[in-house]
Amino acid sequence: MPAIDIRYRLTARDVFAATAAANRYTRLAAVFAAVAVVITATDFLIGDPLWPMPLLIGAGFASGAGPGLLGAWAWRRGPDVAKAEMRLEADSAGVRMALPMSSSVSDWSMFRRIRITPEAFILDFGTGSDTFVPQRALTRDQAAALRDLAEAAGVLQAGSSWRLPAIGLAAGLVMLFPVLTLYACSPAPSHV
Repeated sequence: MPAIDIRYRLTARDVFAATAAANRYTRLAAVFAAVAVVITATDFLIGDPLWPMPLLIGAGFASGAGPGLLGAWAWRRGPDVAKAEMRLEADSAGVRMALPMSSSVSDWSMFRRIRITPEAFILDFGTGSDTFVPQRALTRDQAAALRDLAEAAGVLQAGSSWRLPAIGLAAGLVMLFPVLTLYACSPAPSHV
């Protein structure tokens, strides 16, 4: 299996895209989608003029845009890290990452899963702390080699990052039926 050695600098877009995609893989994204559907519909039915707010907040977190924006904002606040060249080396033994101020060595067993999105390889330790390599930093051969290494290590996980938000949306629509039933069966407000 070939070893790879990649050097790159992150951009705000890299941080936004990888953070948003990583967030969409969480159950919390599904919860935000479901809750946003129910609260938005309920607020609309009762005539709350702010009814779009839960929709915007829920969509922002279910899509990962909210965490992505927060991640990019936080990344920009550390200009030394933001401008630093990063290095990733990977081979059959594991992954080595280096920045000017820190470095890490992880054998493949340390990763819970590696996910591939159109924007990044997301290296997930299963602790809530992920790292990533932007796709734009990889040649086609390097991307194939990294995928093969993760697959050989048994940590490559396939699946769309939109699966859980879609499940949350469907669950929200199902939960909406009791809300609509209660609303339809409730007496109309009297205007005295």
